[in-house]
Amino acid sequence: MGGKTAVRVTTAAAVAAALTVLAAGCGTTAATGDRAAGRQQDPGAATAPASPAPAPSPTAFDRNAAQTDLDRSVAAAGLSVAAGKRRETAAPSGQPLSAKDAVVARMVKCSVTWQSLGGGKSEAAGTGAGDERAKYDAVVTELGRRGWQVDHPAREEPLDEERGEGAAVHQVLEKRGWTLRAGYYDMSGIRMLSFQGFEDACESRFSEDELALLERQGEG
Repeated sequence: MGGKTAVRVTTAAAVAAALTVLAAGCGTTAATGDRAAGRQQDPGAATAPASPAPAPSPTAFDRNAAQTDLDRSVAAAGLSVAAGKRRETAAPSGQPLSAKDAVVARMVKCSVTWQSLGGGKSEAAGTGAGDERAKYDAVVTELGRRGWQVDHPAREEPLDEERGEGAAVHQVLEKRGWTLRAGYYDMSGIRMLSFQGFEDACESRFSEDELALLERQGEG
């Protein structure tokens, strides 16, 4: 989940119901009594304007749309989408999920992710190793082209503050009720790229204890 920084929850826009206006089919035929009297309808009489067509509802930005943005941004940076896909954890047959895996199963439904050590295998021929930071920047740039707005500018800090070793870069982007945390980590030559996005309204349903549980590595 990346740190203890409080996440601003963006209220999702309510989906408006489309209203269909049906016009009554009348108003151009004269009354029977008027016909008998030989009267004709005044051709200059005002006619009610046609009702405008209802505006189309905006396309929902759901988990599939967010994952598509992330996958295409990763691919545009020359990285393998498959290399960083989440590996789903399943309990042995007949066994209940652990507390951590139960939380993960709930969160998967409203989250997207791409994460890989070494940045994954490059799909671009001739691309050398060791340029993961440039690839990280390329993914963030492509996300920006797809409408993700930078909420927190990139900040860089050492992974080991006491020794001043390693490097960590964090950035937060937002789009239509989703928050995406981007991270690049380099420690002793081991590099990791991490992009994790969450639907704000869904994430707010998890308690602090549940979020802390996800941060504990190696627990079942």
